[in-house]
Amino acid sequence: MHTHAIFHRHISSVLRLAAVTLGATVAIAASASAATITSVSINHTTAAPLVTVSGSGFGSSQPASRSDALNGCGYYGPSNGRVYGQNGLGFGDSTNAWEAGFSNSSTENCIGLVVERWSPDTVVFSFGSAYDTYGTWYLLPGDHYGVDLRGYHFNGVASF
Repeated sequence: MHTHAIFHRHISSVLRLAAVTLGATVAIAASASAATITSVSINHTTAAPLVTVSGSGFGSSQPASRSDALNGCGYYGPSNGRVYGQNGLGFGDSTNAWEAGFSNSSTENCIGLVVERWSPDTVVFSFGSAYDTYGTWYLLPGDHYGVDLRGYHFNGVASF
């Protein structure tokens, strides 16, 4: 799986600083940005997690993205969602070492993101069809995760 090195370095440093309370997640601001994430909730099940990001400054439309139907891991079809550049949208599970939604000029994550809803204060997304197709590419309760949205980072522990 291709890795977005900047995100992993950021996740590693922020997770050392993150304070997490059972059942609640505390945000640590790692960069100044117009966007602010106040909470992240994960609903449904390990098989089909739905991530809701709440806050402000997300903009009225999604950042630039490209299809993740065909990537370095193979062809997953249009249901694999989209990948976003730096300061776009991404998700990382640092417990199981996988990411979704990141790309740069030469590589992309194998798992894309499917945006279900986007508004200036709420973003709801699920994972593309490559999710849970290899090794530990899935999210479990207790996994440490990070969400990157328009340059703002939020870290937490999954509970659903």
